[in-house]
Amino acid sequence: MEQNSESAVATQPTKIEKIKPIVVGIYGISGCGKSHLIKELRTALSVEDQDCPDFEYYDGSAIIARVTEGGLAAFQAMSPEKQNDHRKLAIDAIRQECADTGRIGVVAGHYMLYSDERQTPEIIATANDLSTFTHILYLDVPAETVAQRRRDDQNKQRGHLHVNRLQDWKVKEQKALRTVCRENNILFSILSGLSSTLVTDVSTMLRDFQRHAKDRENSKTVEEVLKEWIRSGPERLETAMVLDGDKTLAPHDTGVMFWQAAKTMEAKLVEDNEFRSLLLDDVGEGKCPLKTLFSGPLGHSELAFRQAVLMYEEIADPAQFDAICEQVASQVTMYPEFVKFLQVIAETTHARAIVATCGLAHVWNKVLRNHGLSESVRVIGGGRLSDGYVVTAEIKRELVSNLQKLYNMEVFAFGDSPLDLPMLREAHPNKRFIVVGDEKIRSKSMEDELRKDPFLSTSGYRQILLPGTVKPRFTVEDLPVTQLDNEHILEAVHRRQRVGTEFLLATEETAMQLSTAMRNADNGGPVLREAHRRAGWYLATEYVHKIVGIEKYDIPHTQGGTTDGWRLRNEKKTTIVALMRGGEPMAFGVSDAFPRAYFVHAKEPVQLKPEHVMSQKQILLVDSVVNNGDSVVEFVEHIRSMDAYIRVVVITGVIQAQSIGIVDDGHGSSKRGGKVGSLLEEDPNVSVIALRQSKNKYTGKGGTDTGHRLFNTTHMD
Repeated sequence: MEQNSESAVATQPTKIEKIKPIVVGIYGISGCGKSHLIKELRTALSVEDQDCPDFEYYDGSAIIARVTEGGLAAFQAMSPEKQNDHRKLAIDAIRQECADTGRIGVVAGHYMLYSDERQTPEIIATANDLSTFTHILYLDVPAETVAQRRRDDQNKQRGHLHVNRLQDWKVKEQKALRTVCRENNILFSILSGLSSTLVTDVSTMLRDFQRHAKDRENSKTVEEVLKEWIRSGPERLETAMVLDGDKTLAPHDTGVMFWQAAKTMEAKLVEDNEFRSLLLDDVGEGKCPLKTLFSGPLGHSELAFRQAVLMYEEIADPAQFDAICEQVASQVTMYPEFVKFLQVIAETTHARAIVATCGLAHVWNKVLRNHGLSESVRVIGGGRLSDGYVVTAEIKRELVSNLQKLYNMEVFAFGDSPLDLPMLREAHPNKRFIVVGDEKIRSKSMEDELRKDPFLSTSGYRQILLPGTVKPRFTVEDLPVTQLDNEHILEAVHRRQRVGTEFLLATEETAMQLSTAMRNADNGGPVLREAHRRAGWYLATEYVHKIVGIEKYDIPHTQGGTTDGWRLRNEKKTTIVALMRGGEPMAFGVSDAFPRAYFVHAKEPVQLKPEHVMSQKQILLVDSVVNNGDSVVEFVEHIRSMDAYIRVVVITGVIQAQSIGIVDDGHGSSKRGGKVGSLLEEDPNVSVIALRQSKNKYTGKGGTDTGHRLFNTTHMD
């Protein structure tokens, strides 16, 4: 059966393979320059990857000839049904070859063709095409230029088509492809085939497609952006405010405003590239290209946000895009309450704010600049290929999670819509704030999503009414109301955390089990050393990360590729110091837990050299017993003579209570007493982890001395 209508091709979303090769279609009407572009790309990209080519280039007709006995002449003599079968064979061959080589296929092809008999273009794309292509780039060239090229082409015989028919073909193909691509998870963009930067632009796109084909690439890129932000901030950030942009910081939808602003510039935009009118036709009362996109088959997936980026690339060049963003930003007025709140945060040395927006980072950077906040507030968002990533609901959640788990930060999350719910839920209870604006502009679907939470009233959400006179969501019992100037919020902003938890004591049950072998007088030598090693490993794996944090890294997956692994944060920049000789067996257990860390023996503080401390991130002092704390204090003082701020964690099997106990300060308050306790009070970068705490002030000697017991030298004291 002939496929002769725009709906003839199966357009149901196709099943995506677990590992699907990247195949990019270069489409456009005959004579637009597809084959020429392929040749230019081959030359441009081969310079970059001579040793290990990343791309394979195909001409659709040549592949059809290859899979057809008798070549193109035989193919052209076939019935439409047989031609369709061979087109499937051709695209299947390309797909398989790309899967086998791991290269990205770049294919010059067609979605429609004009036949001599028909007065309208006929769809020739197959269901196999739509299940194979991951991206389609459409070359738009004025019909008059294409007509002239077709007449001048001496190498190919093309039938005569009037300019009007060429224009009709092009527009029908572009409209159909935009819809069909979304229905089949294919990213689509139209480019000017006459652009002087066409080869560079397409090369950039292909490299972007290649990069994003890697597992979790989008997440990893945002993680790097976050890491760089942390590094460029104060010595230690302790508190982060993660805020949505649109309808949270201001009562505006800057995405809709962007397209409305672009519509006002339509004459100029279309003068440069007439195909832009297809996107701008979707701008009007209640209409917006973004709404059409996100309400379609792609939803709010990462693919949908990457499609949005291609739409922004399509509608304006960099200078035009910047001008539109500037116009939008000039119309955005932030809520005064948030301006004041962010100003308060900017005055602190330990707290910072991040605007995590699924919208346009360029707009929000300009909005913050206009409100005098650009120096103190970081924007994480996308909008252009040059940003390198897109922000989805999941990316927002990961931001909050990473700040809390990897950087040990106290995180407050603010949002207004269902896209913000994952990050709100990731934040700790009572640090989840739903911004509620005027009823006319607030998210309607947010209320529906919140109603699904059977524990709404106990989930730790608070609603912030902006302005304060608007009607709240739900009842104040279900969703308590607060304000940005609430004393508890401001107190949390100003409150400094300790760098680490000052004193961690193992649970009683665990301590009882692990310490049994350590306290058993019958045990000594290798048996006792093994008990100490196990205790060291346990304290390291169970508690050190609560002070230092963990970091993510790639490990090989058993099924191929990579997956996430976790290790101590800055493990390679960690120094384990075994306080000799009693601390050595326990220190070996700590080293088992952190195999990439330095390991140093030290009986006296002076044995700890600058090279053991300088350029490191943390020092783990390990001793089997801390009695009055003299040794610990001496080692810490020596470390401080080399580095005033490096984190020091003391790990011990038992610590005497009087060395760290709580005492009355004589003014109605209490503080830590003893030498170690005083050290913790004075130095926020020192923490202690102990298996157990002992009230026995006895100091071992001979057969009761831990060091002698560990090495069978009890007779020497």
